[in-house]
Amino acid sequence: MEILKFDSSGPSRPRKKNSTSRTFLVIMTVVAVGALGSTFAANISLNGGAAVEFGQGVAVTAACDASITVTPGATFTNTAEEPTPIPSPTNLGTFKVGTVTITGIDVACVNKVFKLQFWDISNAAARTISSTGATHIMAKFQYKSACVPFTVGGVATTAGTTADTPITALSCTEASASGTAVLTFGASILNATDVYKVTLESGAA
Repeated sequence: MEILKFDSSGPSRPRKKNSTSRTFLVIMTVVAVGALGSTFAANISLNGGAAVEFGQGVAVTAACDASITVTPGATFTNTAEEPTPIPSPTNLGTFKVGTVTITGIDVACVNKVFKLQFWDISNAAARTISSTGATHIMAKFQYKSACVPFTVGGVATTAGTTADTPITALSCTEASASGTAVLTFGASILNATDVYKVTLESGAA
C-alpha cells in the first residue's frame, strides 16, 4: 500500500516514478518511430526493381498436363504524366505484369507450344500484354530445354529480336513432372490490377 500513501512532508516517490516512466515512454517512442521509418524505407525500395509475385499461383490444365501452376510477377513502373493545364501530375506509377513463372510441367509437354493470355473480369477479349511493333494479346513459346518464343503465326524466333512477340526473355528447365518456364515481358503495358484470369493452352508445334 506504499504506492497509495501521500506524504506532503517528504519527496514524492510516485512523482519520481512518473518522471522515470515519462522518460522511458519517450525513449520507447523514439525507438518505435525509428523502427517504423526503417520499415517504410524498405518498402520504398520496391524490391530493388525486381519482379515481385502478385499471385499465389493459378492451377491450370493443358492438353499435355492435368496440373500446371502459373504465377504472374509484377514490376513497378514509376511514371508521371502532367496534362495541360492541370499542374499536378497523374499516374504516379503502376505495377505491370513483368514475368510469368510456369511450374509443374510434365515431360509429356516437351516440344509442345504453349499459348498464354490474360483476362480481366468482364471483357470478351484478352488483355494486351505489350504494343511494341504490334498489339500483343498472346505470348507463345515452345517448351523444351532450349525453349524459344513463337510469333503469333507460329514461327520460332529468338527472344528480343522481333516485334512479333511480347516475350523479351525466356528460360525453360525440363524435368519428369516438375519442369519450369519463366517468361519476361520487357515492354509490358498490362497493369497487374487488370488481371483477373490467366489461360494456358498447349498444342503441337
